[in-house]
Amino acid sequence: MQVRIFEDRLEVWNPGILPPHLSIEDLYRQHASYPRNPRLAHALYRARLIEHRGTGTLRILEACKGYDLEPEFLSEMGCFITRIKKKAVSAQVPKTSEVDLGGEVTPQVPPQVTPQVVRIAAAVKGEMGREAIQKAIGIKDRKDFRKRYLHPTLSAAVLEMTIPDKPNSRLQKHRLTEKGHRLLQRNNSDTNKI
Repeated sequence: MQVRIFEDRLEVWNPGILPPHLSIEDLYRQHASYPRNPRLAHALYRARLIEHRGTGTLRILEACKGYDLEPEFLSEMGCFITRIKKKAVSAQVPKTSEVDLGGEVTPQVPPQVTPQVVRIAAAVKGEMGREAIQKAIGIKDRKDFRKRYLHPTLSAAVLEMTIPDKPNSRLQKHRLTEKGHRLLQRNNSDTNKI
């Protein structure tokens, strides 16, 4: 496996070709899963390291929405390639378009504001415990939720703990920060423009 980083794109090269049942076009829509090693795929699923089979490419497409990124899937030279390119920016728009989030100027898409962070921000109403937030966004696996959703949202200062001195307290709850409220307002106004 190779990861290649260029100025305008990122490429991940995996040895092997697509199964004969799948075409490149199929990867851009809902499709069946054809694991090369069904036993390994089943073990990963049972260990809750994957949530659904056959959704990897769709999750990549969803994660790139709104981030000026264009994912592309290719099969070349006996390798499956995932290429994520920056979208072409017109000459009139500066490369690092900036947005004012109430006093601080940040890049249009701060790297820490992932779709998972936005999803939690939209789900939190008042003060909520981890289990309530997890249930609100529909993630069953606690470890996956903490790693991919809760920790990045806390690190991005979009969410804060109500008892910061005791992060593992059974009474711990979370609430949106001012930055979280601004992120939601910006996200809602971007959605309304569409």
